[in-house]
Parts: sequence; structure tokens; C-alpha cells
Amino acid sequence: TYLEENRGPLAIGVVRYYIRKLQARYFSGDYEQGIQLMEKIVPLLWTMPSFMEVPEYYYYAALTLSSLYHKASDIEQKQYMETLHSYREQMHIWSESCPVNFLCKYTLISAEIARISGNDMEAMRLYEEAIRSSAESRFVHNQAISYEVAARYYQGKGYTLFAQIYFSESRECFNRWGAFGKVKQM
Repeated sequence: TYLEENRGPLAIGVVRYYIRKLQARYFSGDYEQGIQLMEKIVPLLWTMPSFMEVPEYYYYAALTLSSLYHKASDIEQKQYMETLHSYREQMHIWSESCPVNFLCKYTLISAEIARISGNDMEAMRLYEEAIRSSAESRFVHNQAISYEVAARYYQGKGYTLFAQIYFSESRECFNRWGAFGKVKQM
């Protein structure tokens, strides 16, 4: 569009819109659409160096990439992993400055990298840390996401009871957050 091509003063509004849309695509499980949005967001991120949407982009983009990793081609997997490491590193920097806001996001991205890498014990430890740190920070939506991602991990490993418990906890957190559509979807 005109705004994307010219990157004019309205680009900030456009990138904010796309980041929120990426978040919505992640919540709905439409990860392929999320990848398409990421391609629109990256060239515009420079317009927002000090807004909170930038960490939100890194977080939801990392979760989107990790959700699609095993469906991706070998070349895409390499690119995804490089991006995941880069986004995790940036989240780590932010988490050292403000752990209340960013530690739970950093640990969840780290858990997903551990899962993808086949390091199950590290993934489980990090999922628990992400859940705990989001609860301590009182970010119920991040707690809900952490429970849901951990539930999918346990489901994939065949731990049905653990998965059911974690999905239940996720639904409860989404309900407390007021994300009733997500609760209904689950």
C-alpha cells in the first residue's frame, strides 16, 4: 500500500495495527497468516524504536515461528532458528533491564527453542519458569499463553493428563483476562 511503500508519518499506525493483528493471528492459531504479517512489520519496525509494541512484535513473532518450525522446509527452519535466537537475545537484554515486563517472555521463547532443539528437560524447566514469572508479574495473559504452549508441548509428547491440566489452567487465565473468544475456542 501507499503507506508501506512511502513509510510516511502514518507508518507508526500501520505497524501498530499489524502487530496487534499478528497477536490476534497467534491467539487464533493462524500462524501462516502471522508469517505474512511479520513480512509487513519488519520493514516498518524502525518507525517505533521506543514503543511497547516492539517487544510485543518480538514475542508474538517468536511464538509464531516456533509454532510453525516443524512444518517449515529445511531452509526456513534455519531462518526461523536464527530469528528465534536473535529475538530471544533481544528479549534477554530487555529482561535484564526490566524482569517484571520481559522475563516471562524471554523464558517462554527460550523454552520453545529448547523444545525445537530436542532438549526436553530444559524445555519443561523453562515452561515452568515462564508460568511462574508471568504469575509473579501478574501478567495473566502471558501466564495463559505459557500454560497453553506448555500444554501443546505435553500433548505432543503424549502426556495427556499434563496437557489437560495445563490447557485447563490456560483457559482459566484467559477467562480472568477477559479473552472469552479464546476461552470458547479452546
